[in-house]
Amino acid sequence: IGLQGSERAYFIARLYREMKKPIVVLLASAKEAEQFMADLRFFMPDATDRLHYLPPYNILPFKFIAYHSETAAHRIRTLYQVLNTSRPAITVTTIGALMQKVIPRQAIIDFAELIMVGEELDRDQLLAKLQAGGYSRAVIVEEPGDFSVRGGIIDIYTPLYRDALRIEFFGDWVDSLRFFSVDNQRTIDTIDEAIILPCREAILTAEDISPVVGRIREHAAHLEMPVTQVRKLVDRIKREGTFPGVESLLPLIYPQLESFFDYMPRNALCVLADPGELEKAASEAQSRAVMNYEAARSEKRLCVAPDRLYLDWATIESKIDGLKPLAMKLLEVVGRRTDQAEAPHSKHLRVADNRDIGAVLTGAQSRENLLAPLADWIKEHTAHGQTTLLVCRSKLQVERLQALLAPYRVPLRIGSDFREVAAPARRRQGEVIICQGEIVQGFVWPDEALAIITETEIFGARQARRKRRRPPSPTALLDFDDLKQGELIVHDDHGIGRYEGLVKLQIEGATSDFLLILYKDDD
Repeated sequence: IGLQGSERAYFIARLYREMKKPIVVLLASAKEAEQFMADLRFFMPDATDRLHYLPPYNILPFKFIAYHSETAAHRIRTLYQVLNTSRPAITVTTIGALMQKVIPRQAIIDFAELIMVGEELDRDQLLAKLQAGGYSRAVIVEEPGDFSVRGGIIDIYTPLYRDALRIEFFGDWVDSLRFFSVDNQRTIDTIDEAIILPCREAILTAEDISPVVGRIREHAAHLEMPVTQVRKLVDRIKREGTFPGVESLLPLIYPQLESFFDYMPRNALCVLADPGELEKAASEAQSRAVMNYEAARSEKRLCVAPDRLYLDWATIESKIDGLKPLAMKLLEVVGRRTDQAEAPHSKHLRVADNRDIGAVLTGAQSRENLLAPLADWIKEHTAHGQTTLLVCRSKLQVERLQALLAPYRVPLRIGSDFREVAAPARRRQGEVIICQGEIVQGFVWPDEALAIITETEIFGARQARRKRRRPPSPTALLDFDDLKQGELIVHDDHGIGRYEGLVKLQIEGATSDFLLILYKDDD
């Protein structure tokens, strides 16, 4: 009890180093989770490869809009890493991601393809596998889920790696493997082996099509969907395999889905950040899922009941309770249990934020002795034997702050990163260090003999620079009344298409006008 900001990530980092066991941290929203991950990377610069993030899908269920390819790839990468790690790791996720049922573990394991230099590889079989795993063929690969074929070269942007992979063949043998930049096509690194993962959670092989189509027809009949609509969907699956929004139909693709609980190591410690907020976020997500399901049913769209795709809060709570979780709360709240013998053990931690010193520094009107309050703040904490850490985003800001503090005779040194003070035993009492990095906010933790303040708390939030106005592009001058239906137009991102007029679409309750452009195969 008593943790609220970046100190939560510091606490988890300390816990991980001492316990040396897997930890799963559950937060209420994607924004909180991403900030928590950023803080963890600062406090664990030597172990970033053991920090995993399972993001939620950023589109409401049953909308049948394409999920962002990077989100899908990130989820697949994290699920695979959690399954195949030999060292304990920290996995951060949200209640929304935890609620959604996921691809069975065995499906990912069966799909994973190990490719090694000097070994024979059936190219046609590999290309068929990519299609089944949700990859899209492109002229050049630009984002996760793309692949391209040029003679004896296959480029794949597979989820496990940050960069695209290039496989060069000599006949039927893998001649070389290398990572390359999708921006300039230049080689980044040469490797001896690589693993290809699916790029989506829906894997549809040629053998899977028939049973999946059967389940879709049966379910569509139950929903009383129009026959023509069902036939159109079935034809699309037979022709393309997966399609945008197919993740909302996972229960029709896999007879038995799993949850992230099935992926978690048995000895993992589950950490709940603000349990009350988690329950609130779960309730809201469940309500949205039910609402969207009812809307999809009324519109005769193919959909599955929410309980087949999501875990409810009661189920999640019971599973978490069985793991003996650790809850992080800011304030002590009386729980539902009345029996004191059953009440969980609690530990009050005395941690202060930097709101007071931040307000004084950013509210200073005079330019004289601007950093005098900061110098006094530093001296106060060093006098109590605390290590004081000043965190700046860039090397330039590190040097600037060092120069600005020089007149105040604050004895400080420039450090490399948090590793220098990560272990309390290595800290020197009263030392002041400036280092490069980024955390959301600083804090003072007397029991840890640590005081941290950030560049933002010292100088205030950065203001966005006013961009120089560019002359309007030809598109900005375009009058849609000049466009005639059936004319060919060039889209800046997607190329040549045929303009088919304006259409009204209702998305999340709001109706707007959109340009309808048809591309190859009526895409």
